[in-house]
Amino acid sequence: MKIGQYFLLVAALAAQIAYGAVSLDTTNAAATNAGASTSVSENVVVAGGDTGLLVFESNNTTAGGNLPSSVKYNGVSATYVSGSQSTDGAGHDSCSIWYLAAPSTGTNSLVVTYSTSTSGATFVIAVPASGIGSLGTPATANAQGTNNNPAVTATGGVSGDVYVGMSYNQDSAQTTSGANQTNVKNAANGNVSSYVDQIPGVDTGAFSWTGSGTSANPYWAASAVVLKAGGASVNHSGMFFGANILPCRFSGIAIATIPLRLADTNLLVGVRAHHEVGACPLFSAS
Repeated sequence: MKIGQYFLLVAALAAQIAYGAVSLDTTNAAATNAGASTSVSENVVVAGGDTGLLVFESNNTTAGGNLPSSVKYNGVSATYVSGSQSTDGAGHDSCSIWYLAAPSTGTNSLVVTYSTSTSGATFVIAVPASGIGSLGTPATANAQGTNNNPAVTATGGVSGDVYVGMSYNQDSAQTTSGANQTNVKNAANGNVSSYVDQIPGVDTGAFSWTGSGTSANPYWAASAVVLKAGGASVNHSGMFFGANILPCRFSGIAIATIPLRLADTNLLVGVRAHHEVGACPLFSAS
């Protein structure tokens, strides 16, 4: 179509923001309770919407802490995140957190392997999840001979994030989770238990568990980390035209997709605009 000798046409940019958040797939969370082992395996279901797999491992040995030599889901190695070991007593507690991004969907085998056999209760708890962009700085704690009430605090969470914490309690098959946390999965063997809990990222990531044991020499290990949300995508799409004086033909478009980490802070988004003078199928000037 023809337009007059002078023109100014501006089309506003439209923005659509989709907020991301971490979600634990508690429906498909799985727990395996084993005794002395060099390898522990379990089948884990990862649903189509799950984009990550968290593995919480804990065990008891008589010769010091015993972290796994490998953790694999469907043959793919998970990454070690954090671990804690008690260092005294006749036995030694050990717990660790592992993470695998983009796990295979469906039902597959999770295998935890030890270079040295564990000597007591060994637990593997697997929790699929979605919305995880990164993991924060982990926190660990352990104690021996003082109490059977594990506690550990992680920091750095904001709205949309989730704190996860685990405990391995050598003297308490029955353990009560702290008031501000929700149990995701737990397992027990004799007088030993392991708990995995979650706390919303907007709260303080302080985990605590109260054990029911009465041993004079209890010991435990605990670890926690914040799961940082993957953020949001802001899609800016629209047409932007500047003013041109005839005679000319023009075209211009501004399109950008910007991945963002949305937190409780002010956010300034810049959009790169592309302006080109040249042929335009919609407008012409003469």
